[in-house]
Amino acid sequence: MKKTVVLSALLACATSVWAADSAIQPSATESSLRGWEIGTRVIHTELQKTKQGRGTQINGDWGGTYLGSLNYIDEEQDYVPSRIYIQYFFSDFLGAGLSYDKIEAKTGEKKRGGDPALSGPGDGNVGGEGPIAYLVCRIPNNSIFVPFAEAGVAYYFSYFNENDWSDGGRRFMKTEDTAALVLAIGCDVKLTENLSINAYLRTVEGVDIDTESWRRGAHSPERTGSFPLDYYGVGVGVKYAF
Repeated sequence: MKKTVVLSALLACATSVWAADSAIQPSATESSLRGWEIGTRVIHTELQKTKQGRGTQINGDWGGTYLGSLNYIDEEQDYVPSRIYIQYFFSDFLGAGLSYDKIEAKTGEKKRGGDPALSGPGDGNVGGEGPIAYLVCRIPNNSIFVPFAEAGVAYYFSYFNENDWSDGGRRFMKTEDTAALVLAIGCDVKLTENLSINAYLRTVEGVDIDTESWRRGAHSPERTGSFPLDYYGVGVGVKYAF
């Protein structure tokens, strides 16, 4: 159901962007700005939700945590410019692209009113990485500033890197891959005819990584839960147009 909603939203966006492009250039058959572009970004991420449930067991109930006693997550920042993207503009205004994304968070146990830095250790890091397919619409003009907007779908291959909680590999997590909606705005700043830098804002909705806690040899999971890794991102990048 979630993937259907995401794809429907992307289709609606594609229809509206295509209509806008056609209205602006109804007779254009070739664009001087059409062509391939390649770039990469550094993005600072902020999780939309970092705490859920009390994290204290009462009569076998953990109080609505993410999973077991885990009620706190904190994003792990990666400032390596690894978010590579490639896109193709069909006209001055409309294009499509493919990029790479990754989001990861460490898990923990935060007591009521406690300082996250003093929280109990978690079971490891949960995360996802994968491609984003998107449509991009820009507004070319006579200045060096070119604003743009993106709408797309991300597919995250999920993982959980267990720490000492794994008990030498006898305990482990199973995770499910997930899809999400990606919306972004930004602005290119032209340095040369082909080279530009950009500022970028992004929101990612629907990164719910369903997780099961297993003990090796068991026929069913010990516990099940889900980690919502929806995030806001702000970044800077560089791009080259061919």
